[in-house]
Amino acid sequence: MIRFCEVKFPMTENESLPQTVMPQPFKPRKPIIIIGVLLVIAATGFLVYRQMDKPAEAGYLTASAVRGSIMDVVQATGTIEPVERAELQFKNSGDVKSITLQPGDKVSKGQVLAEQDDTSLLAQVRQSEINLSQQEIQIQNLTRKEDQAKTKLEQQQELFDGGFISQSALNEALDGYKQAELDLASAQAQLESSQAKLEMDRNELSSAKLIAPFSGIISTVDSQAGLSGGSSNSASLITLISEELYLKALVNEVDVGRLEPGQEVEFTSGTYTDRTFTGKLDKISPEATTVSNVNFYPVIIIIDNSEGLLRSGMSVNANIIIAASKDVLTIPMMAVSYAESYVRSGAAAGRSAASASGIAARQTAAADQAQQKVVLVLENNQPVQKAISTGLNDSQNIEVIEGLQEGDQIIIGSSLGGSASGDNPAASAQTRNNDNRSAPGMGAPVMIRP
Repeated sequence: MIRFCEVKFPMTENESLPQTVMPQPFKPRKPIIIIGVLLVIAATGFLVYRQMDKPAEAGYLTASAVRGSIMDVVQATGTIEPVERAELQFKNSGDVKSITLQPGDKVSKGQVLAEQDDTSLLAQVRQSEINLSQQEIQIQNLTRKEDQAKTKLEQQQELFDGGFISQSALNEALDGYKQAELDLASAQAQLESSQAKLEMDRNELSSAKLIAPFSGIISTVDSQAGLSGGSSNSASLITLISEELYLKALVNEVDVGRLEPGQEVEFTSGTYTDRTFTGKLDKISPEATTVSNVNFYPVIIIIDNSEGLLRSGMSVNANIIIAASKDVLTIPMMAVSYAESYVRSGAAAGRSAASASGIAARQTAAADQAQQKVVLVLENNQPVQKAISTGLNDSQNIEVIEGLQEGDQIIIGSSLGGSASGDNPAASAQTRNNDNRSAPGMGAPVMIRP
């Protein structure tokens, strides 16, 4: 703080008022300025040195190499369906006399499910039975007459041979026998017609009852006692389904060549999000079906429903297992793609030319062997490239046969949200998407800043 002071001098002849003197502001000394400049220069030099020693300050997202299972699968979507289904309806129109079943009821083969009013049908059957009985009696009478006509003809033939009767008398006996044969044949034809009529009437009577064609579960009931039901109604009265279920799924035509009957299948349903069900591929359709201009092949999968949890109509997502590796070392697939981007971008620019040449040689060899990959392992907060041998992958994780140890921290992306080169937006977006999704069996990505 600058203070002002007043200094008084002796007055002269020519002076009548006192004068005030203003002191000069404080000026820093030169050594202090020099020291400040040196400190700024030193700090700037240190920062430049740091930047030269390390190309860029960056963070990495990592995941541990862990043991797990890898499956090569073909994906399919489908619906649970019953092995057997019967849409039951009365043959003829008529009032429903009784129906006591409800959806979900279990029934046995041959069990009566519903009945129609059969009064008129019973009367018709009874009349046909009476007609048939009368015709049977008539057949007996005509048979006896035929026997008598035959006996008379034989007697007349002996008399004619002995010269006791004329030819006309013999012919009369012959005509009587032939007529008896015709009458009997006609009656027998009528009898057969009556037998067929009785059988038809009995079938009509039996059609007034809905009989379970197999053991199963009632799916739907579309009527009740007192209402009309029969052929005039287009919808079924009762739907019966078997307890045995199967999975009918659709497989894209690009994958159908990898399928073989007998392959194991795992599938999930939206009804049981925490459960995985199993089955086995049974049949592959020889003909495709088109959905949204894409060809799919229907496949039949026999499923295990021993717990009774699955129901007809459930939608499922299925994985048909082509190959599987259990209890193997696995890493996320994004680790491989990120390492490839990292190497291509020249992110390891600080390495020697000889080292870069060696990496290029390993990459060339990897190109010759499809199962050889390169990944980045975080060691001492620095990315280190390692060549690995790989096996199966499931599009999220990949099997590591050799080249890594369990627990190794594998770099799967950059915390800065960009690719290794920093100028590939597509790769950057893919890395961010992958970082937000934890792979099955892997821990959540960890961000490490060196």
